Amino acid sequence: MHLARMQRMISLKSPREIERMKGASRIVAEILLELREVVSEGMSTMEIDRIAEALTYKKKAKPAFEGYRGFTACICVSINDEVVHGKKALVDKMPGDLWQRFANVRALLGFMYGHPGKKMLFMGGEFGQWYEWNHDESLQWHLLENESHRGLQRYVKDLNRLYQSEPAFYEVDFEWSGFQWIDFSDADHAVIAFMRRARNTEDAVICIGNFTPVPREQYRIGMPAMGAYRELLNSDAELYGGSNMGNGGMRHAEPTPWHGQPYSILLTRPPLSMLYLKRQ
Repeated sequence: MHLARMQRMISLKSPREIERMKGASRIVAEILLELREVVSEGMSTMEIDRIAEALTYKKKAKPAFEGYRGFTACICVSINDEVVHGKKALVDKMPGDLWQRFANVRALLGFMYGHPGKKMLFMGGEFGQWYEWNHDESLQWHLLENESHRGLQRYVKDLNRLYQSEPAFYEVDFEWSGFQWIDFSDADHAVIAFMRRARNTEDAVICIGNFTPVPREQYRIGMPAMGAYRELLNSDAELYGGSNMGNGGMRHAEPTPWHGQPYSILLTRPPLSMLYLKRQ
């Protein structure tokens, strides 16, 4: 009796939606079977992705992009390019000299933690292990004798601390109300900015990335409200192995509309970095 009453009260999906989900699942199964016939040793994940996309369109379907009808339940992982032997660990995959490699990893992880979705960091990635993980061997703990690796470890510790302490990072992961682009159009400078919101929409963190090794000074970013914005995190801090460029810990918004926001801030954007800002 109780179960029947609950079934009448709760409607998760309509019959039409269920049938469409079944149809989508059949298409995915067919694509996986066809991929099995064409995938071979040495192919990159990017190449396989292109083939899968072409097969999807061939079946008159459409790949669902990120954020389709609100953010789907997802996990941001560092695993895919880590455990396939021969594809290198994160820090070894990065371009540039030693400093740029670690800066790139910090920027990538800062973007990953700011992005909607639960987090999964593969073991050894938190301190920049050079070799792929091997289940027959210990992690390369001896690397922590080097400051570059210690700095990355401190950075990941602070990312984890912020992720736990800032509701904007975890409360509204799978709905649009928890995420808002500020700017994604500056491809020339490879700078992006977005906002994460908690259930209390006034509780927000601004995430800003500069994905080139070129510092950007006096760079204007739109802000949702007036006030002082504190740097919660700067991946370029000397503590983490960075060049220590920043904004003195705080910047004040001005009544200058920008990026569709009513206010804005002039910032120093460190090279290969992520910044987290929060209004005080």
